[in-house]
Amino acid sequence: MRLFEILLSIINLLAFLGLAIPRLHTLRWKGYTSLVALLIAVAQIGVEGARWQMIPAYGLTILFFLIWLFGIALPGRRHVKRIVAILSAGVGIVVFVVSIVLPILMPVFHFAQPTGPYAIGTVIYHWVDTSRPELFTPDPNDHRELMA
Repeated sequence: MRLFEILLSIINLLAFLGLAIPRLHTLRWKGYTSLVALLIAVAQIGVEGARWQMIPAYGLTILFFLIWLFGIALPGRRHVKRIVAILSAGVGIVVFVVSIVLPILMPVFHFAQPTGPYAIGTVIYHWVDTSRPELFTPDPNDHRELMA
């Protein structure tokens, strides 16, 4: 995982904990973690580029931000907030685990930069193993060959 992806995962975890744990509802910073997560997601897309492996993390960020906005819009309804907190906890656990595991299991690989005056690079290898005879040809003097 890259730097902004790690930061996004950590902030999403803090936002999840702020929404899912009832004792943390009174803390002032818990609402701002959703906003910070959204800003980090935008920065990650802008700086490092979006990756399909991070779609669950982006979705989780948007979900937490919408839950935070929903809590601001309905400040006095405790039973609605409790239902939203329970649903966000259930969905959040599943999506959070997927958003962490997916980029780790399927990392982005990079090819080496080609050298030379043009940005094109190819190499052809033709190997012949003279110590091993080729079994699948009628000529007994053939040897194992590999073209790569």
